[in-house]
Amino acid sequence: MSNKPPAVRLATALFTAVWVLGAVKLVRSLSLAPSAGGHGFTIFAFAATYSVMALLIVYLWQGASWARGGLFVLFLIAIAPGLVLVLPYATRIPLLAILTAGQAIAAIAGFYIVFREPTAGWFKRPNTTPLTRGPRR
Repeated sequence: MSNKPPAVRLATALFTAVWVLGAVKLVRSLSLAPSAGGHGFTIFAFAATYSVMALLIVYLWQGASWARGGLFVLFLIAIAPGLVLVLPYATRIPLLAILTAGQAIAAIAGFYIVFREPTAGWFKRPNTTPLTRGPRR
């Protein structure tokens, strides 16, 4: 897959930006008072979610079509629920609101790129059906 389209590079950069914004959110969250689960849970949730995200970004870069769906599911589980907190955070913790909105915008732009043509065509598997032999003699 050496003929990687520039749009795939852009989408990978956008998903990497989502990851980096998440890391910045983690650092900012740790500077606040701990939630009910404590800082340990926050660190664990970040490590579990964002390590899978990093792995999916690498597979996306390599051309794995299923990584697109994996990233979308991870978006629905990890980032989309946080969007309801953007407005309440906007007045109390504006940096977290801006970072969450930035994550959502970058992810949606990345998904638009990888699920639309012509980029989506790059992820399709090449025809690898084995050659059939003639009848045995």
